[in-house]
Amino acid sequence: MSNVDVLLKQAVDASLQQTAASKQLSDDVKGKIGQINATVAAKVKQLDAWKESATADKMKGVARYKHIIDLTGISSDYFFPVWWNMPSNEHGGAEIDITRGYSRDRHLSPFGEGVTHLAGLLLQMEGSSVGWGGGARYLQIKRISQTYRETVRKIGHRMSCIARPIDGSKPLYSGAKSGDVVTSSSHSGCYLRGGLTYIVMMNWDSDIHFSREIGEVEIVRYSKSTFEIKWMAKAYAIDDPFLGERYTESRNAHQYTNKQLFESKS
Repeated sequence: MSNVDVLLKQAVDASLQQTAASKQLSDDVKGKIGQINATVAAKVKQLDAWKESATADKMKGVARYKHIIDLTGISSDYFFPVWWNMPSNEHGGAEIDITRGYSRDRHLSPFGEGVTHLAGLLLQMEGSSVGWGGGARYLQIKRISQTYRETVRKIGHRMSCIARPIDGSKPLYSGAKSGDVVTSSSHSGCYLRGGLTYIVMMNWDSDIHFSREIGEVEIVRYSKSTFEIKWMAKAYAIDDPFLGERYTESRNAHQYTNKQLFESKS
């Protein structure tokens, strides 16, 4: 084999070795890229899962708890009871908002075919503790706005309800008689117009209760050694005197409360 042939063979072998090395490097790089892509995909999946489960309280923020009050499919000529427990002073300022967009439920035509501007509500409230509690015990309307139609009546820290006996073996609480309109010592509440859906946002984790029935439903019962009581609630026709005053628009913070406190009485 001539020197030229030897040199040519050596060049070819070197080239083949370099090609093999380049291929190995390329395979290694592809493998690393595949590992990186798999790691990134796994982290993205973990992030998506975290976003689905993340809440403000887990991040040391102020939590908001959402509830839906569905009063669709029932008469819009009645106001139906809604009730809840206010938290204690240790929670801090408790906030509860009851809202609805003015056109929500228009596909159900609660006020007739073709009516699209149904009823808007923005009700913001602040409060603390229950009637029997040892805390601040208050519920104030921060803002209230109702557009197109009235949606809320009879808001109270002590919900207005009906006294009934449990079994009649003891006197009713606070000297009440069966059927008397009284206020609950354990629940706050209001009455919302039927035929519509409402969104409730609270900054404490608690249930909110409501009734779709025209007749009486039980809120809660208590029985002690000297008394018993079963607080009941029912729906009321839109013009029933029980529902009391109609609320005026109060879009500035605490405008309604300040008016009640400081407006001169005739």
